[in-house]
Amino acid sequence: MRVLEKHGIRGTVALNGEVCTHYPRIIEEATKLEWELMGHGLTNSILLNGMSKEDEAAVIAKTKAAIAGCGQSMKGWLGPGLGETWNSLALLRDAAVEYVCDWVNDDLPYRMNNGLYSIPYSIELNDMPLFNAPSISIDDFEKRIRDTFDLLSAIRGQKTAEVFMLLAAAS
Repeated sequence: MRVLEKHGIRGTVALNGEVCTHYPRIIEEATKLEWELMGHGLTNSILLNGMSKEDEAAVIAKTKAAIAGCGQSMKGWLGPGLGETWNSLALLRDAAVEYVCDWVNDDLPYRMNNGLYSIPYSIELNDMPLFNAPSISIDDFEKRIRDTFDLLSAIRGQKTAEVFMLLAAAS
């Protein structure tokens, strides 16, 4: 957080709703820095895959309520484990979510048929593939993160998701 603040970069946090309850200090800092809180389910232990439509809607609603309790509206979503069901996009649209990051199928943002934006999420920077099935060294992983930071630092003062949505609207 301090490094991004030093460089004038506001973040978008993939936030598990329970963080709002159990780690208020993190929320205080993110709020102070004007970071966006993007929904990421309640915990990473509760995956959407295989849930009924009603249960999934409840998870989305509880996550949205947790973020609202932190003083923000939930504009975006990254499903726990990048998971969705056949109902996810409609439920997220109904919950007034504007973008999703689960679709890692393009490097550029685009508007989906249902009106939501698909915002690129770099699976190459996600720690789980590295730790679950190591394919690169820790040093190479660090280099990826540093290279990405250097690129994003050129977008000073804007939230990453906002930049991608502007790019999508312009294309």
